[in-house]
Amino acid sequence: NCSALAFVHSGSDYTASYDCFVTDEGAGWTGAIDVTAVSPITCNSTRISYSAIKANQTGKNYTCTRAPTSLSIGGTLNIVGLSSPANATLAGAVGFSGSGASCAEPTTAYSGGQYLVSYSCTVPDSGAGWTGTIAAATDAKIACSSPVTKSQTFTAITANQSNQNYTCSIAAPTTRTATVTFSFAGGTRNQDKRVSGATFTTYAIPRTASIGNCTVNNPGSVVTCTTTATFAAGAYWGGTVTLYGSDGACLYPNLPNIRVAFESNRDSFTYSLVIPKGLGCALVQP
Repeated sequence: NCSALAFVHSGSDYTASYDCFVTDEGAGWTGAIDVTAVSPITCNSTRISYSAIKANQTGKNYTCTRAPTSLSIGGTLNIVGLSSPANATLAGAVGFSGSGASCAEPTTAYSGGQYLVSYSCTVPDSGAGWTGTIAAATDAKIACSSPVTKSQTFTAITANQSNQNYTCSIAAPTTRTATVTFSFAGGTRNQDKRVSGATFTTYAIPRTASIGNCTVNNPGSVVTCTTTATFAAGAYWGGTVTLYGSDGACLYPNLPNIRVAFESNRDSFTYSLVIPKGLGCALVQP
C-alpha cells in the first residue's frame, strides 16, 4: 500500500518522497516496488526487489531524468495599412530569432491590404521549461504596436505556443518628388527648341492608376517638369513624362512624342535628357 507522492522542488530538480507499507506475517516480505515514469521522464531503474525483509527499508531511491524536448512557438506578423503589394521587399526582409531558438525562414502572403508574415521557431526545454524572447527583425519603416512590439517574452513555458502574433504597420507615408529636365541641343529653328506642353504621370509599382501629373514650367529650349506624390514608406514608384511639340512642320514627322519613364525607391531625384538637334520638331501636339 503506497502513499501519494510528495514533491519538493530545489533548483532544477524535483524530489518525490514515497512510503509503501507491506505485510510481514513472520517470514518477512518478498516482493518489488515499481515506479511508473511518464514520458519524457525516464528512470535508471523502475523496480526495486526485496526478499524476506523483516525491517523497515530507507534510502530506496530511484534516479530519474527528463529528456530534453523541443517546443514550438509560432504565429504571424501582420503588416496592415498598405495600399498595394509594393512593400513586398519590406515584408520579405522580416526575420525572427531568440535565445537558443531555431527559427525557420518566414513565409509571406499579401491579402486584403495587409501582409501576413508567418513564422515558426523551435526552442529547447530541458525540464524547467523555456524562458526567453522571440524578436522580430524588421526594417525601421515597420512599426509594431504595444503591448506586442517587435519582441515577445516567454517564461518557463512547457507547451507549444501558437498564435503569438505581432500587429505592425508601415510608418507614415513619404512624399516623393521627381524632376525631369529636357534640353534641346543646337536647334536652329524655333520649333527645334520649343514645346507646347508635357504630361507627367506618377504611379506606384506595380503600375496603378495615375496619382500625380504636372505641366511644363518653362517652355523653351529647356523644359523642366516636377511632380510630387505621396507613397507608402519604402514603396517603389515610377512615372512617365511625355513631351509635345508646338510646330507640326518637322524634318522627321513620323517620330513619336518623346517619353521618359523611370522607377525608383528614392524620395527624390532629378532626371535629365538632352534631345539632339532636329528632334524637337518631331514632337506633335497631343
